[in-house]
Amino acid sequence: MSSFSEPAIPEVLPVMTLPGTVFFPQVVLPLHIFEPRYREMLGDVLTGDRIFAVASLDTETTEVAEDEVPAHPIATAGIIRGCQANSDGTSDLLLQGLCRIAFIGTVTEAPYRIMETRLLTSVPGGSPQILESLKRQLVNILKVKSKLGVPLSCELLACLEQMEEPEAIVDLAAYAMCPDPGLRQSLLETLNTRLRLERMLKAMRRDVWKLRMAQKLQGCLDDDEIENN
Repeated sequence: MSSFSEPAIPEVLPVMTLPGTVFFPQVVLPLHIFEPRYREMLGDVLTGDRIFAVASLDTETTEVAEDEVPAHPIATAGIIRGCQANSDGTSDLLLQGLCRIAFIGTVTEAPYRIMETRLLTSVPGGSPQILESLKRQLVNILKVKSKLGVPLSCELLACLEQMEEPEAIVDLAAYAMCPDPGLRQSLLETLNTRLRLERMLKAMRRDVWKLRMAQKLQGCLDDDEIENN
């Protein structure tokens, strides 16, 4: 958990829309800012509260104006924790996720998108004992996935084990361990913490089953010889 005191989230926020990126609360997201509109946005944000939202590109939405970029309606607001300006005019920054938000209206699309937002709050969905059990199951299945060859740093596993809040654990795990942007977006939009944990567990167990089946089918053959097995 962050040791910073969290600021109030403005009702109107600049928004960056990125393909394949689903941002979660607590996560620290590295960003390289190079597009002119986002350079201007960054300059304005840095002189203010340092908060903007990151939304995932909605590839299934087509009913938008030609010059608009469709975004999923649920996103995450984050605060800039560090920013490095480069000599070519680009910038590299670290954005820490603060909270889930919903977009409820567009203020402007130019020179960059600004949206009216509403703060979203998770609900437990179960007793502390149930959430603690699901949390332990999730950490354990991630350990199994790591042993089966999926890259997962020891530092991340240790962090997940030490974290106490189930909501924060599943959000960090979803960001780090779910390769499917659709699943990550679904987990972001799930405000019931118990349901979020159960969905994440189901997905990780399915991944472990697939990994074990692949290893069983491959046997001792090299990857380029698996068709002979």
